[in-house]
Amino acid sequence: GWGLMIWLIVSRLLPREPALARRLVLSGIGAWFVVDSLGSIAAGAPLNAALNVGFLLAFVAPLWRPVRSIPG
Repeated sequence: GWGLMIWLIVSRLLPREPALARRLVLSGIGAWFVVDSLGSIAAGAPLNAALNVGFLLAFVAPLWRPVRSIPG
């Protein structure tokens, strides 16, 4: 469900409201990253925290690309 929500934000909202779409996705992915990584480290699974970095980059990297708004 979370992946679908991010895909819909990026595919439908990002072209019209790039700042809002970026803020929504980055807030969600950032919160997940911090909580999941800290929980993984506390549980003795630092490898999962390290793998989270790749997952984070997979979502964040495309958001740095400039997007032009669609008029109308």
